[in-house]
Amino acid sequence: MQVRCPLANSSRSENTCLPGDISIVSLRTDCYKEWVFSSPRKTTVIRLGDPVSIQTALRVLVVEDCPDQARALAALLHLHGYEVVVAHNGFTGLAAVLSERPEVVLCDLGMPLLDGVGVVRHVRAMGNSYQPLLVAITGADRQSCLQAGFHEHLAKPIDTERLFQILRSHGGL
Repeated sequence: MQVRCPLANSSRSENTCLPGDISIVSLRTDCYKEWVFSSPRKTTVIRLGDPVSIQTALRVLVVEDCPDQARALAALLHLHGYEVVVAHNGFTGLAAVLSERPEVVLCDLGMPLLDGVGVVRHVRAMGNSYQPLLVAITGADRQSCLQAGFHEHLAKPIDTERLFQILRSHGGL
C-alpha cells in the first residue's frame, strides 16, 4: 500500500505503509487537509470538513484454560484490530462477561470448575438486554455445542478464516 506524506515546499513523496498505519496527507506544509486511515482491508480518506463516523473494534472475550492457546488467540485477534480480554477459567470468564460486556465470547468447553456450557447457561440467563455472540472453541461436535446454547462452533485447531468470517458477520473488522 502506498501512502502520501507531507514534505517541505508542498511536495509529496510516496512511502510504503504497513497495514493498520495511520498517515496524514498535506497539500500545504502549514495545514493538514486530508487524513488517510488504512487497515488490512480498507483505506479511508477523510477530508477537512467531511462528516466522520468512527467504528470501534469489537470487544472479544477469550475464555480458555490453556494459557498458551489463550495468549496465541488473543495476540492474533489484537493484531487484526480487535479489543481482547482473556479469562483462564469459566468463573473468571463469567466475571469478565459481566464487567467487560464483550460483543463476542470465544469459549473453550472443557475447563475445570465451570465449563463452557456453564458459562453459556449463565450468559443466556442474563436475558435479552445483553446477549453477546457465543462461539464454542472445542474438539466437540458442532451439533452438541449449538444444543448447549452457543451461536457458532469452531473446532480446534481454529480455522482463522472461519473465525474472522464469524467476527465480520457480527460487525467486526
